[in-house]
Amino acid sequence: MKTEHNPKIHMMHVDLNEVPRSGFSWDTVVSLPDIQADGPDGVKGIDSASRPAHWQGSIERCGECFLLKAHLEAYVHRRCDRCMSAYEELLVEDVERQYSLIERPEMDDEGSSIELLASSATISLLDTLKEEVWLAMSPVARCSETCRGMCADCGENLNVSECSCQKDDMDHPFAALKKLNFDS
Repeated sequence: MKTEHNPKIHMMHVDLNEVPRSGFSWDTVVSLPDIQADGPDGVKGIDSASRPAHWQGSIERCGECFLLKAHLEAYVHRRCDRCMSAYEELLVEDVERQYSLIERPEMDDEGSSIELLASSATISLLDTLKEEVWLAMSPVARCSETCRGMCADCGENLNVSECSCQKDDMDHPFAALKKLNFDS
């Protein structure tokens, strides 16, 4: 893990009590073993990561809160839901999080985006990166917008070639709909 020299970052952990008024920034490449390993606080590692991730950002003091603004670029291995082909996906995300060391009235709102750090003033930038990669991954994996999927009968990848199945359009549950006249 290569980190910009900054006395406030130790092994990707930041003690918010030590953040100067001017804030600080980082720009690092996070190695594959660091991304893939599970975090000590229960954050699941990104075992599908395919390359080191680029993680840069800053933490600023905003009154009694701390504002983390960051940008991540990470590559992950995926398998297309339609054709089952393996592909690599680039995830690019801008991240913004707010932290507070003391409970505030606006934190009682359901829509509050301020995270209370009651037990510790330390945040893990590595765990934050992993969480954001998980959130950036679409639940639907598609190798491309034009993916044609697989033949439901023979399993041929229709992006690669046409299947040689003999299709009987009248042998499925919705075949009766073809007989309906919708023009009237």
